[in-house]
Amino acid sequence: MQTNSLTRAITTAQIDGSQGQYNLSAWFSTYYGQNDYSDMTLQFLDATFVPVGGAVAIGGQTFVTALPADGTGLRAWGKDTRTGLVPPGARYASITTTAHALAGSPDGYVDLVALDVTAGFVLVQATSSPGSNAVSVAPDAVISATFQDGSAPLNTNSVQLAFDGTPVTPVIVKNGSPQV
Repeated sequence: MQTNSLTRAITTAQIDGSQGQYNLSAWFSTYYGQNDYSDMTLQFLDATFVPVGGAVAIGGQTFVTALPADGTGLRAWGKDTRTGLVPPGARYASITTTAHALAGSPDGYVDLVALDVTAGFVLVQATSSPGSNAVSVAPDAVISATFQDGSAPLNTNSVQLAFDGTPVTPVIVKNGSPQV
């Protein structure tokens, strides 16, 4: 198990503003006949090391047994990846790897583990019609975009809209439970 501070990569304001994004990946393999395996779990923790959000799992028995034989008695290496949002309130990321033996000693191999944490917004480019320098048309435009909640509801305070480089205030309407 290894625990690291998220603030080495992004600020607490970015985390709490739902701007934190993660990409967890690792490569897995085992002996073909034994089918031992390893799994990896990412758990976000708050400032007092209490879990925040659900655990994120990669690897595991189903993933490893689906890897083809490589002709040398091993299964081919396979990369498993998960991406998502860092939950607000998180301050640490804990990664735990567990090896499981189905025959003899555990031979579920894990290599090239990576956890990338970044901050940013999803940029959405919208175009309107008629285009620039059009004549005999109203000088206003209505632009509509639809977003669907991911692993956490959309933080509407994180929605930023600019028109010709000038910030404008978006009107956000929530439609049902999954969309904003």
